[in-house]
Amino acid sequence: MDRTQYWELIEQARDAVPDGDCDEKADAFVTALAEHGADEIADAWLRHRELMHDAYSWDVWGAISLLLGGCSDDSFDYFRSWLILQSREAFDAVIDDPDSLVDLVPDGEIDENAYECEELEGAPFVAYEEVTGEQMPLHRDIPDEPDLGEEFDFDDDEEMKRRYPRLWARVNG
Repeated sequence: MDRTQYWELIEQARDAVPDGDCDEKADAFVTALAEHGADEIADAWLRHRELMHDAYSWDVWGAISLLLGGCSDDSFDYFRSWLILQSREAFDAVIDDPDSLVDLVPDGEIDENAYECEELEGAPFVAYEEVTGEQMPLHRDIPDEPDLGEEFDFDDDEEMKRRYPRLWARVNG
């Protein structure tokens, strides 16, 4: 399974429950994955890890940290899964310009719990077990986490305002 096929399954899951929450979309993703063989499901997990690596940067972490008023390591993992579930276009936009995260934030009060989807990360494991009756073996060829890029202080208001002017205005407006 290549990235294009992975993204097609994400879209299939989104289309299955257009008004669904993270859990419902992750369940729909499991259903879509379970239509494939064990090797393709394992490949889907690798594609997910690759996308998680693509979004693993101080710039993206800073954006979600600004939006939520902080973001732990685990929360950053769950955020990146949530971001994948939004769509390929949304994912690519935030990777290219983390300030564009503001485009995914609905008007009104910011719900700190709305930007996580831990369930998506486990979806390939669930689908694999449904298809094979066995636990999915972990692949050894998972790339190491990439370099996060230039580190900066998330508590430096001027730096955050400079890097994320639109998010800053939304959060502090």
